[in-house]
Amino acid sequence: MSVRGSLSEEAEREEAEYRDHRRALETKFRDLRTRRELLLAQVHQLVDDQKLLFDRQAPKQQTLEELHEDYRAIGHDLADLRHQRDKVRNELEGTLQELRYARSELPRGDRPRPDQLEREVRQLELKQQTTALPLTEENALIDRMRALRRQLDGVQKEASVVDAHESRVKTLEKSVAGKRTELEKLMAESARLKVERDRRMANMRSLLEEVGALVGEIRAKARARRDTMDKVQGFSRQLGEIDDEILRLDRGSRARRDEARRTIREYSRGSRDRVAVETAYASVADQQLEQLLKRGRITLGG
Repeated sequence: MSVRGSLSEEAEREEAEYRDHRRALETKFRDLRTRRELLLAQVHQLVDDQKLLFDRQAPKQQTLEELHEDYRAIGHDLADLRHQRDKVRNELEGTLQELRYARSELPRGDRPRPDQLEREVRQLELKQQTTALPLTEENALIDRMRALRRQLDGVQKEASVVDAHESRVKTLEKSVAGKRTELEKLMAESARLKVERDRRMANMRSLLEEVGALVGEIRAKARARRDTMDKVQGFSRQLGEIDDEILRLDRGSRARRDEARRTIREYSRGSRDRVAVETAYASVADQQLEQLLKRGRITLGG
């Protein structure tokens, strides 16, 4: 006797409901698993997209960092140039003040030159030696020669001082010209570095916009991946619940079949016991009949 044939009507009905419910759950399970696999494929695609975006971002980020280092280095160079420029400018202002003071110390107005005085003295000496003059005129000539010699001595002394002042003025003027040239070079180099720094800044802004756009895409992919993974986890929970429900239904069906098997075993055991009793009775009857036959003829009804 089969187990199925031994189920009661109620058990048969429960078994049919179990099969229908299990088939429905299996169909839903396969559908959810297919949808989850599609979502997992989307997650893998999003991960690949993020990797491609990271690969595109990495060289731009490296270039951006290098530009930033150059920008900072140029800033340090500009600071050094600004310090040198201020130092040279202060030195130039100090030298200009010295030059103005030295120029102010130079004698002003027309001054007789020593060669002029010397020539006039020689002319007077020649006149004294070659011309016979009255005594008054000769004395006046001598006084004039003495005055010119005194003036020549003063002019010569003053000329040495003036020459020293003029030499100092020329030295200061040369120093001023050199410091102005140095200052112009520093200012030109500073202007060049500022252009380079501005160019670095423009490139940095452009790269920052590109890197920012890539970072935005990466974050969008990350949000999409997180949302998709939330859906995957939701499907996984539903699949787990369906699996638990199928296991619960299987346990109920197994319990009904185990009950049917126990019923069959009990029924079979009772049948075997009845057969054994009848066999024992027949064996005893046969033994008694054989003994009677051995004793003699048996007359029925007599």
